[in-house]
Amino acid sequence: MNSYRVGTLEPGSAIVDVLTESTARRCERIARSKARHASRTRFFTAVLCLAILAACISVSVPEILKLYEINRGYENVQTTLHHYDMEIDRLQEEIAYAGSDEYIKIAARTELGLVRGSATLYVACLDNGGEHSASELIDR
Repeated sequence: MNSYRVGTLEPGSAIVDVLTESTARRCERIARSKARHASRTRFFTAVLCLAILAACISVSVPEILKLYEINRGYENVQTTLHHYDMEIDRLQEEIAYAGSDEYIKIAARTELGLVRGSATLYVACLDNGGEHSASELIDR
């Protein structure tokens, strides 16, 4: 019968060298495979992120443009409102002036031809022989 001896392998033997070499090659292949897999994973992750970013931009750009137009319209309305406020202020000042004694005196003299009770009314004769009203004389 053949007897096999079980023992330890010595570091310089051919079997140990073959096992070490094949194990080293296998480890290198596994490392290269892992590196390729990691590289592919990073690439596809980057592509996926870019696709999501492009989708977000394509959805949000029209909304941003709508917001810009709305904001511009709002600014136009604010400008118009400011002009109307200024016009209201001007008209209120004109109404206040129209109720003042000074305006009433001027309007009575110019538009109605009235004079004060203490005033002396002069009627001038012009070269052409025509007469003018007191209001026309006051305006001159």
